[in-house]
Amino acid sequence: MDPTEESQTLEITALQSIYPDEFIQVPPPKAWKGASRLHEFIIRVSHPDPDHASKISFHLHVKFPKTYPRLACPTFNIEKPIKGINDTQAAKLLQSINAEAQKLKGFEMVFSIITFCQDWMQHITPPVEVGSLALQMNQRAMDEEKARRQREMEEALEEEERANRAAQELGAQIEADMLAKELQYKARKRANSEATEVPASSASAYGDVDTLTESFSEMDLGNGVHFNTVKLFHPRTSHLGLVYMADPIVDDMKGPTVPLELYVVNFQSHYYTTTQGRKKLSSVESEIRNLITIRHPKLLSIYAVKLNLPHSSGPPQLMVLMEQAPALTMHDVLQDCESLREDRASDYVGQILAALSSIHHSGLVHRGITTRCVGLASNDNPNQPKSIKLCKATFHTRLLDLHRSNSFGPHTPVPLEEPLGGGWVSRDVQNESSLLYTRQRDIHDVGIVLAQMLMGLDVVTRVQDPRTAIQASSISPVMARQLMIMLEPPKKSTVSCDSLLSDMNGVMQLQSPNLTARGSIQFSLSDPKTPLPFQFGSPEGPDYFRLHMQSPRAKQTSRWKEDWVELELLGKGAFGSVVKARNKIDSRIYAVKKIRLKTMQSDTKIFREVNALSRLSHRNIVRYYTTWVETFEPTSTAHSEDSSTDESTTEGDNDGMTSVPDHDNASERHLPVNGGFHLNVEDFDDVSVSRSSFPSIHFGRSSSPGEEEADSTSSGEDGDDFASLFASSLGKSKSQSQQSMVVIPSGKKKGPPTSPAVSRTLYIQMEFVERQTLRERVDEGISEDEAWRLFQQTVDALVHMSTLNILHRDIKLTNIFIDAKGDCKVGDFGLATSSLAAVDPSDVASPSITLEADMTLEVGTRLYIAPEVQARRRGRGPRDHSKADMYSLGIVFFEMNFKFNTGAERIAVLEDLRKPSIIFPSSWDPHRNRQREIIIWLLQHDPEKRPSALELSQSPLLPAPLEDEYFKGALQMMAKPDSAHHQTALATLFKQPPRPSRAFIYDLEAEFPEYASLNETVQDRLAAIFHLHGAVDMEPPLLMPITDPEEAKNQATFIDRYGDIVALPNNILVAFARLAARESIRRIKRYHIMNVFRPSPVAGHPKFTKAALFDIISPDLDHGPLAAGAELIAVANDVLESFPTLSQNYDIHISHSKIVEIGLNRVPADIRSGVIEVIHQSKSTPAQKRASLLKKGLLRSTADELEILAEVEEEVDDTVARLDKVSPSTAALMQIPIQEVRDTIKLAHAAGVGRQIFFHPLMLGSHHTHFKDGIIVEVVKRNKHTDILAAGGRYDNLIARFHPTKQKPEPVCALGIQIAVEKITAALASFQSASIKTLVKEERSFGFWSPRRCDVYVVSYNPGYLQDRLEVVAYLWKHGISADLMYESGLPDGEHENHLDICAREGILFTVYPRPRTGRNLPAFKVKSILKGTEVDLSRQELAGWLQHQIADQKRTDVTTSGAAVITETALNIPIIKDTAAAPDVQLVLPDPRKQRKQSKQLYLEKAFERYDAIKNSFQNGMHVLAVEVAPVHFDAMVKSSAWITDEEAWKAIAAMFPPGHSGYAQSVREAAAKRKSEGHAYVLLHSVREDRAQLVAIN
Repeated sequence: MDPTEESQTLEITALQSIYPDEFIQVPPPKAWKGASRLHEFIIRVSHPDPDHASKISFHLHVKFPKTYPRLACPTFNIEKPIKGINDTQAAKLLQSINAEAQKLKGFEMVFSIITFCQDWMQHITPPVEVGSLALQMNQRAMDEEKARRQREMEEALEEEERANRAAQELGAQIEADMLAKELQYKARKRANSEATEVPASSASAYGDVDTLTESFSEMDLGNGVHFNTVKLFHPRTSHLGLVYMADPIVDDMKGPTVPLELYVVNFQSHYYTTTQGRKKLSSVESEIRNLITIRHPKLLSIYAVKLNLPHSSGPPQLMVLMEQAPALTMHDVLQDCESLREDRASDYVGQILAALSSIHHSGLVHRGITTRCVGLASNDNPNQPKSIKLCKATFHTRLLDLHRSNSFGPHTPVPLEEPLGGGWVSRDVQNESSLLYTRQRDIHDVGIVLAQMLMGLDVVTRVQDPRTAIQASSISPVMARQLMIMLEPPKKSTVSCDSLLSDMNGVMQLQSPNLTARGSIQFSLSDPKTPLPFQFGSPEGPDYFRLHMQSPRAKQTSRWKEDWVELELLGKGAFGSVVKARNKIDSRIYAVKKIRLKTMQSDTKIFREVNALSRLSHRNIVRYYTTWVETFEPTSTAHSEDSSTDESTTEGDNDGMTSVPDHDNASERHLPVNGGFHLNVEDFDDVSVSRSSFPSIHFGRSSSPGEEEADSTSSGEDGDDFASLFASSLGKSKSQSQQSMVVIPSGKKKGPPTSPAVSRTLYIQMEFVERQTLRERVDEGISEDEAWRLFQQTVDALVHMSTLNILHRDIKLTNIFIDAKGDCKVGDFGLATSSLAAVDPSDVASPSITLEADMTLEVGTRLYIAPEVQARRRGRGPRDHSKADMYSLGIVFFEMNFKFNTGAERIAVLEDLRKPSIIFPSSWDPHRNRQREIIIWLLQHDPEKRPSALELSQSPLLPAPLEDEYFKGALQMMAKPDSAHHQTALATLFKQPPRPSRAFIYDLEAEFPEYASLNETVQDRLAAIFHLHGAVDMEPPLLMPITDPEEAKNQATFIDRYGDIVALPNNILVAFARLAARESIRRIKRYHIMNVFRPSPVAGHPKFTKAALFDIISPDLDHGPLAAGAELIAVANDVLESFPTLSQNYDIHISHSKIVEIGLNRVPADIRSGVIEVIHQSKSTPAQKRASLLKKGLLRSTADELEILAEVEEEVDDTVARLDKVSPSTAALMQIPIQEVRDTIKLAHAAGVGRQIFFHPLMLGSHHTHFKDGIIVEVVKRNKHTDILAAGGRYDNLIARFHPTKQKPEPVCALGIQIAVEKITAALASFQSASIKTLVKEERSFGFWSPRRCDVYVVSYNPGYLQDRLEVVAYLWKHGISADLMYESGLPDGEHENHLDICAREGILFTVYPRPRTGRNLPAFKVKSILKGTEVDLSRQELAGWLQHQIADQKRTDVTTSGAAVITETALNIPIIKDTAAAPDVQLVLPDPRKQRKQSKQLYLEKAFERYDAIKNSFQNGMHVLAVEVAPVHFDAMVKSSAWITDEEAWKAIAAMFPPGHSGYAQSVREAAAKRKSEGHAYVLLHSVREDRAQLVAIN
């Protein structure tokens, strides 16, 4: 390119970018189109001050010469329009421009010239417009309009910013959802993977999978080696997790090191991220830390532990660094050999007991000694026997129990459990729980291991019990004695590891070196360490082992043993325990209380009191389901101690009894009572005699030492030894742990208890609640709002209890539990009573019992007890205790609102609070006034002044709940898409069983109107109109997500299985806009006809109606809106002209959305809705509307404007003229949209619209909601403007709403019109009903618009000719004739409607009766015209052509009855049918036609036509040609008959005509013809290649 040309082009490009709106390209001249032209353009130069820019401006015409800018200057000229500059000033300016240009010669100067002009214009004073009042009003209106536009611009910018922010948030949400889906997919993929895990911390920290490391606090291996980091390798799956080999990383290794391994457990379950789960894991970690301090050569050493509890994401992880376990275990040894020698077994057991003793001395228990956890390590001297290493101490079984109770994860490896016979189970498991771990149970486990070493691994399953096993074995009496001490220790002696080791050492010294033969067992009974009275008979006597080694007794049944699986020991107290258990029947988790009883009396009164609790059914009360008693009747023996007062009882021979409310025939072993708990049935008196539900309970000292347990956790309350009914004894002193509960019968003197005749256990099945108490929640810190919420829930629970006349009598913080959802549940009704009468004085404890502040008595903890209860126990005070729980609630509520620093402070503050004056501490928060008033109200010493639970719940002092809080929380949880309960709630909804009655009535109201049959006719005509305008049918998705809750109110909404709320469309426009946005459509014409839906006012199918939409989308923003608007009017006009009566009854109205907007902006916003209602009043006169508008406070001038705008005018200028007289300012504001309306009307007339288009400026209505920034169109009824047939306008703003991307979409203009199809159908039905009878009576037509099922009906009058009718109807279909046939059930009879009446009703034109082929020479068909009643006989050849002509003629007649102006034959594509009868395909030529009978001629013609039809079909389906090379005579023989293809005799004659040596060729010809025959072809064209002639051969 020439440098000068390039320079000019670049300057023009720069000017276009600087002045995009002011740059005007000069069009090229029409003449000399091929000649090169100079660059020429115009720039509009305005005053630099924006306030004067519209008043002072001119057009600067610029023309570049060829040598610019190097040699010449551009040619400048000032052209019109010129504003604010007179001719003199313009001439001076042009002269100055040329002078300035000469100064800039040689440079690009246009930009400088424009700047020069603007500087010059600054010295011009803007013209001052001084004129009439009207001009001033116009100026004020212009200023207001300017201010309004400025506001709109600012609002538009703010809206754009909001939209951008919303788009960004939406994009971020979409990305988050996609990421969540990906994570879910990955999680599922991981869940399905069987790959080995690695510690997350190591993998993330170091990345190198081959050299993982893990760090702990500094450790010492005992040989002077200190380190804090280990290197990990060789992972393997192990007990509940992974085990890595580990090596310490040290700078200087001093001597040999101990082989290490790292045990890793991942807790994938969500439970272990909760407070309770973390507490349990922390408890395990604390126990392992205690284990680290133990160092014993026979015990596997633990060096370090680390518990990772992430705060945000990721599962908790436990890592334990320990000494590497020996590869060989006792289990491996015993699998290879049946048993060990006694001396070796005794040695191993001694080592095991030594290691176990070190554990017990540290206050721990092992919890699970088996042969698999007894390792065998090699010694330095290979000749010495292997050394024992006791493994898996303490925490392995603890973790396994946790996993059983709350699974760690779905893929956690669980070790196999060793089966154990019932007789080998320890007393703790038999009588208490399999989850109770004691030192005695550890020793029992060692005894099991010893028995397996002596008698084989399978002894515990092969033999029923230890005694039978010993009797059948050959072990020595000394070893038998040691074994029985471990498995069945004496009841009044304490057996420990130390005593067993001491006993073993003493026995070994006294033992004879020579053992006696099998069966002659001898041992010394003079063991001062562990005396064994009553264990064995005299070895010399004949009854040795007889009393204790009796025949096995019958197995006792137990509901508890058979139906339940224990999962976790929740608590254990003085006379019972609470167990988390799973019911095998329903697989649900419950909490089960086990309470030990001793009585032989009836259970009726026990059940009456306990079952009263089962009537409690409230969301804030722990649910009590059922109760039962299991009874065991022990058998005394001469050598047993069962007659003593000790609670442990050996197994007897007689079956026990299981008592339930309605069944008392089951049996169960007894549960030994701990610490002397005795109960007399006299204490369970009927409630009518004012007795409490439970007897008086006192705590004394038991002579027998209590069991030591390390697993239970204390629920004590600032020193309460019995803070709850089943408090733990962990951590108490020995004397405390040996306390027992003794129940004194009412009115009897306290004395030594007697031995019970039976031992019974009361089981209470309850709802399981994770045992976080309100005490723990308060200690963690509780907000004021949370305290109110939990307090209200507790009050609700007490209200429910009071309705059932149940008192709790032990309300305190530790008896109120917090579930997983954070809601409270009142529980532990161990002291509850259903008697609201006074407590009998006999229930009061003895005065000699000192009331400690923190001691739990029969009526609850001392600090919570109501004054009237205490006074009654002293023999005075009121008998009414119905409000005792409310007093306790006052103490609880105080503790929820006041923080104590020490236990002593708590006691002192609560003691002051309990005084009659109710003294609050000085540090009480003064802002908690309502709480203070409630507490004072509850702590009144006079029960009459204290509120009941119901009164408190209705008190204004409580925060007024907006709705049921529990239900609200549940709804919020279910509604959250990321909640685990969301999908559960949805699945539950969709799994509801269907109701047959509902299925019947659901769509009962959704009946179609009578004229619904005309819908298809109307739809076809509308589709033809839309196709005529070049539109394509595009179906949008039926369901759409809800984006605007306000719009959803008018939509039929639904929820799907994934929780998404979707809606059926209530108009097609929104669906089309969404589809256009999704597909990024920029240019199209579309239409679609479908149902639109409205919500039903009652439950059932949504209301629906038929609608059609036609729209145009174009990227042309300048002229596109005008052209598209004109075409919408043209489409509306075509619709009115295409259907009868519409053109006479409906008009087309036009307006502009800006006109409506300007008109409504003149009305104050606060009265705008009321003004619109007045304008819509169709029955009010203009004067009445005006009065109503003025009454609403509207200005008279504004009312005048609205009156003009609300009227419909034929001409736009008439409205403008009237408006200009009343409000010139408003008219000026509407000038641009009014001009757009004028242009649209002009283009509509150019598009062929001949009718009047009315101007209705103030076009209001909800159907115009989506139309903005362009024209709006309505088709309304002439005398009823509220009857709208169609509405349309510009809606590209709606498309922009649905664009999902953050990028701003390219602008388009979109206009659409929606048509109410059913209104057209109703009008058409009215026209039909008025005209159809006359047309039928005149035998002219069934009506152009009448729906027709078909044109021809093939009938019969006799059964058995269905195949003939099918052949005829197929023939008609082939010729494009719409036809149906009569089935056998439609044959004429006296019961059914005549087929001619059916045809007349359904608009069928002709019936065709195919005559039976009887040999009579009659025409094949009799055709009858239904409309005219005439009949005609036709041959098969004539049938199709005749019917086509008749149907075409009838359609032409129907067109004349349409009643519409634009319906023509061409528009309907009525075909022009040739007269096939005049030029038939089959022509019959006979020698003398006159002599031939008519019947014969018809028969000949029928046969010829059938042959013609068959040949024609063969050619149409593809005629096969078989070309052969044979002699002419041979060819004639082959075409003469086709029998040679299948008949062997005929083939021999044909084959003989082939030349010698062509036998193979002859067979090929025959096979080719046979193949065509087998394929079903009727004919084959045989072609002779020699003569070049062909012959048609019929082969079938």
